[in-house]
Amino acid sequence: MPVMQILSPLEEEAFESPPHFTSAERKKFLALPASLQDSFDGFRTPTNKVCFLVAFGYFKARRKFFGKQFRPPDIDFVAARYGFAADYIAPSEYDKQTSLRHQQLILDFFGYGRFDETGREIAAREVAAKVRAHRRPKAIFLELVETLTRHHVALPKYYLLAELIAGEINAHKRALISLVDERLTMEGRALLDALLEKEELPETEEPPKVQRYRLTLLKKFHHSTKPSKIKANIADLQLLRGLYSAVEPTLLALGLTDEGLRYYATSVIKAELFQVSRRAAPDRHLHLIAFIAYQTFKLHDLLIDAFLQSVQSTLNTTAREHKELYYTSRVERRLALNAVITDLDHGVIAAFADIQLIIASDFSADDKLGMINDLLHERTRERERLEAQLEQLKTVAENTEEEADYYALLGKKSLKLQNRASDIVRSVSFDTATTPPELVEAIRHFQHKRGEIEGGAPLAFLSAREQKMVFDEAGKFRVSLYKALLFIKTADALKAGTLNLIHSHKYRPLDDYLLPAKAWRAERDEWMRRAELTPLRDPRLLLDSLARELDRQYHHTNRRWLAGERPALENAHGRHVSSRHAEGR
Repeated sequence: MPVMQILSPLEEEAFESPPHFTSAERKKFLALPASLQDSFDGFRTPTNKVCFLVAFGYFKARRKFFGKQFRPPDIDFVAARYGFAADYIAPSEYDKQTSLRHQQLILDFFGYGRFDETGREIAAREVAAKVRAHRRPKAIFLELVETLTRHHVALPKYYLLAELIAGEINAHKRALISLVDERLTMEGRALLDALLEKEELPETEEPPKVQRYRLTLLKKFHHSTKPSKIKANIADLQLLRGLYSAVEPTLLALGLTDEGLRYYATSVIKAELFQVSRRAAPDRHLHLIAFIAYQTFKLHDLLIDAFLQSVQSTLNTTAREHKELYYTSRVERRLALNAVITDLDHGVIAAFADIQLIIASDFSADDKLGMINDLLHERTRERERLEAQLEQLKTVAENTEEEADYYALLGKKSLKLQNRASDIVRSVSFDTATTPPELVEAIRHFQHKRGEIEGGAPLAFLSAREQKMVFDEAGKFRVSLYKALLFIKTADALKAGTLNLIHSHKYRPLDDYLLPAKAWRAERDEWMRRAELTPLRDPRLLLDSLARELDRQYHHTNRRWLAGERPALENAHGRHVSSRHAEGR
């Protein structure tokens, strides 16, 4: 009897029952190989022959023996094929010794072995690795079936595999509980047990009608980007961070993977309080440690998700309003341009025409100069108006080029963004190992000042244009715009993976998701053997062999080309590909 239920009753029944063949599958699986014909002919009774061939077909399909379980349609099919009357076939008379001899004959034909000590060692090694990685029991079972098949080991009965998996899971859990009992400090035990108590309220506050337990309050977080919800999440983060620091040494000693944290934490999240509290102390503490770590990582991820969403929302709103502003101001720009064109036409161009007429007249040079001077004095007011219009047009052009209006809008949207992003950036613990130092300096300055930014804030993380735009025309530092740009650069680094979190499921450095380098160097051969990748241990050998095979294939193709065997090298229009291309290979 297995310690735990791994497969459902229906799944277990399907595993322990012969396959249901269709008509086509019977013809495929219940066909006798020529190499077994002599052995088949030597069987004494029709029952032995039919039962052998049906057992052969079942093993071919499922790599498993099913005792005396034979489906009547399969019996009838084999009997009819070999001319045996169905009344003479009695599977109940298929004795155990004969069955064992037939099974060995089938195993030898397929190159399989029984689930003996060697098979148990293979299974135990595989299960131990999967249990340490905290895979789900059902996933372990299915992968174990695949492993035994790859190693050509006949599948045993369900209960043998289930007992093996359950035993390894229980042994691993006992080892973890023992570690918790040895490593967890008295302070850590007290903090964990306090989670099972009701929340303490200040004496000045009236107790609510329903007073909730501390553990219950930490099971669910807010997914909203409303400032009040973000602040509530950050308050939970501060509580979790204190608990995490108390249990972190024990957690590191346990060496739980992400799957392990999820496995034990999920049982706490789904369980009622009394179900958690009635566990034995070390077992309860193991589950609560995993719960604290898992929730700490999850809450960091939720806060960063809210941060990225808020930044993107601000960018989208600013871009939309900037576009609307651009289209609104196009009327102003068109009017200014039309005014300049009109004054140029009626003022400057007309003045030039008049001057040209004066020069072409018969007046003396002095008279001409006097007339031109009078003309210019008459057009002084028009010239001044044109200069003002040109200056206005120049200003509009400069604003469009520098996108000053965009940064002005971004500065206005900053306050709403700060209400959501500032507390998050101040509260989370960033992993800056791969982050540009200029951005690291700016983030640390923001955290050190608790968001109270002044004129001396670091600017190196900004582009030259952005550094110019954070100061207004009077040289005053634009704090709101600076914060918005800092949040945008931080979001870009998070999305690019150059800025990560120390405690997270989603936002960790890429190397954290890989096998540890030290463990890889120590256990590389074993892992590659288990993955059946030993031939790839030295990639240079593989690449060399592939290069030789590719070269051989090119030579083969070229020889066929020269011999006139070219159908595969014809294009869609029936024309031959140039032999020069083949020879060039």
